[in-house]
Amino acid sequence: MGSAKKTWQSTDTLPFGVISLITTNFPEYWQTLSYDAPSYRSQEEQQIAYDSVFFTLSKYTNTVLYPEKYYNTKLSNQKNRHHEKNIQITYYDNLCHVFSNDFPDNDYLSPFASFHISNDLILILFAKEREKLKREKEKYKVEYPNYGYSRADAIILKRGKVQDALNLFYSVSFDYGGYDKFFYIDKNAIIHIKYFRADEIDTYFFRYEKYQLSPQGKFVRYYDTDGLFSNNEEHGFVKNHTREGKWVEMKPNGFYDFHTEWGIPDNYTYLEAEYKDGLPIGEWKFYKLEQEYSEEDGKPIFSTRKKGKLLYTETYKDGELVKREFVKK
Repeated sequence: MGSAKKTWQSTDTLPFGVISLITTNFPEYWQTLSYDAPSYRSQEEQQIAYDSVFFTLSKYTNTVLYPEKYYNTKLSNQKNRHHEKNIQITYYDNLCHVFSNDFPDNDYLSPFASFHISNDLILILFAKEREKLKREKEKYKVEYPNYGYSRADAIILKRGKVQDALNLFYSVSFDYGGYDKFFYIDKNAIIHIKYFRADEIDTYFFRYEKYQLSPQGKFVRYYDTDGLFSNNEEHGFVKNHTREGKWVEMKPNGFYDFHTEWGIPDNYTYLEAEYKDGLPIGEWKFYKLEQEYSEEDGKPIFSTRKKGKLLYTETYKDGELVKREFVKK
């Protein structure tokens, strides 16, 4: 990731985005509303409300986040564009069947918003839209022959140099569903991100994460309260609203493409990590996550999860990845 020019100026103010993303308490899943269905008027009001919020979020990204259609003239020029492959999704749960490193030479992310966070830090938002892609002509890893996607990423500049990158938004559409990830930045520069997936019948809400900008210019996870934290995907200790000490994560991992005997993607890993002031340190160990799946709906049975064989390690120093080593098969 190359350095940026020192000419960036703040063009926007916080908060930024659609606040209903964080004020709406989405259920684990809800039946997607079909507007042409005869039962439309008999749908429960709450269900209609979820679809309405989801539609609003989608419409907002369609009109604000695509600089190819809505240029920010104060930011968008050829010098300030970033090649897509140079702004990688730093979170390893990166929908491996969608994104890869094989981006065409003319794929750029263009800036559409800029925020002055402190005397040293500036937050820049970039976006890219792709029309429907055909698998035989593109080198992307995809589940279906045709798909389209849009994405928005953020970078942090410290004294004009890029320090970190984070994916904020994607919308991946297939013939039979897709994935959506929406964001909102509040007045304190806390980034709220919610993850969704959908099929022909239901919309699923499966993750809510928050990030803050560290003084070093890094995106670090943010938690509302200190102390022990635990959910179905991660557990560890929170100090000063961020991760501290040993943490365990059980999430999909873009480096692996396992499948169950029923063809269900099984690319979960069991990560043993360590943090200091929210930044990764020391040696991280990624193991295969062994788990059983429900025969009824194909979902993981959390009570069966356990650590499997070691797959690879990562070594961090001063919050930076310095080495990744895979275990030889």
